[in-house]
Amino acid sequence: MRANKTILALAASVAVAGCSLAPDYQRPDMPFAAKWDADTSVSGPLKWRDQFTDPELQRLIELGLVNNRDLKLATLNVAEYQARYRISRDSLLPVANGDAALTRASNLNGNQMYTTTYSVGAGLSWEIDFFGLIRNQKNAALENYFAVVENRKSAQISLIAAIANAYYTYVADKELLALSAETLKTEQYSYQLTKSKYDLGEASELELSQSKTAVASSEISVANYERVLKLDYNSLLILVGTELPDFDSLKKITNIEVAAIPVGAETTLLEQRPDIMAAEHQLKAANYSIGVAKAALFPRISLSAAFGWIAPEAGGLFESQNDYWSIGPALTFPIFNAAVYGEMDVADIAKEKAVVNYEKTIQTAFKEVSDALKSFDSLNKQYKSQQDLYAATKKYFEMADQRYNLGVDSYLTRLDAQRQYVSARQGLVNTKLQQLQTQINLYKAIGGGWDETYDAQLEGQGADETKDE
Repeated sequence: MRANKTILALAASVAVAGCSLAPDYQRPDMPFAAKWDADTSVSGPLKWRDQFTDPELQRLIELGLVNNRDLKLATLNVAEYQARYRISRDSLLPVANGDAALTRASNLNGNQMYTTTYSVGAGLSWEIDFFGLIRNQKNAALENYFAVVENRKSAQISLIAAIANAYYTYVADKELLALSAETLKTEQYSYQLTKSKYDLGEASELELSQSKTAVASSEISVANYERVLKLDYNSLLILVGTELPDFDSLKKITNIEVAAIPVGAETTLLEQRPDIMAAEHQLKAANYSIGVAKAALFPRISLSAAFGWIAPEAGGLFESQNDYWSIGPALTFPIFNAAVYGEMDVADIAKEKAVVNYEKTIQTAFKEVSDALKSFDSLNKQYKSQQDLYAATKKYFEMADQRYNLGVDSYLTRLDAQRQYVSARQGLVNTKLQQLQTQINLYKAIGGGWDETYDAQLEGQGADETKDE
């Protein structure tokens, strides 16, 4: 038994001293230098609860994070790749098997008709990963697992952004429906007034037709926004994945504050955007796959051992004279296999593709942040101008309506004032919606919104694994 332990210790030393044929990983240089005005003191984006403070929106996001089917699939992908990693990791461990057999056979020497043999034993096999093939497979699986974790974060960010966008769109369309209903009520009152004037001969048939046309146009607008609101509700329903709670029927989108976006320096984006981190993990996995392909060119060393008992009678099976054992190494080396060289070419090309994908992901991320920042600044100025326009057209309409009712101005003047007022109020709502949507796009672009607590639990086992010893 002392000899056995010595052989096993030597084999373990060989395994620990084994080399890895994977190239040393180096992060690729930035594809270009993107610049934007940012507060470099900010270390990262706010959590989604701090960024989206509307209680109704927070409740919808909470429900979506639990019930959305796409996010559930992304979470199951994480569990699947975690299991794949465990399979690769466990390949480094010895494989032990036990066996028990009862054999009954005819005896050819003629002394007796049959012989019976009882046996019980165990076997141990272990591939010594001298050239790092199994360890590189394990490390590639670990990097792929980390990439899927980051993809899950991206899916969560996208879901939060989609729910916020759908919610704000619903609130905006609800306000536009209320505006259309208010306009319809005003037009119906104006029509009744014009009809009374027409009956008294104080209004022309043209004015009556104009008033009737305005009523019909308002009715069409109300019907349209009722339809749009139902579609908005269905969109929210799919995103949240369960029955929606009641909304505040009096809420106006113009009363929702646009929160500031804590955008950090350009380099922080590499550590905040999950899709960039996923692309880098995929690049690292491709780097380890090169080591796997190279190791296939070298011998594979394995160690096997067996021990047990064999006897003609079950009663004496475990007596000392019936035991047996064996131990020995085995060497398998390639002589000719042209496909191995093809696998090396495939691994090299896969790494080059991973580098291109990493660089493209960075370029896309920088463009999204830059575009969102510029749009956000422009929309802030536009909204201020839209507020001024709304205030001016409102006053114009109130004056024109009063002068028409007094018979000072024509109905055409009042109609023109009302159209400008309604258009300005719709523009105010739409600009506010665009503001909020740009806020969402910017928050998504800088990689905000995922739940650090959940992801710490999710990564639990894999995150503590070492790459190479």
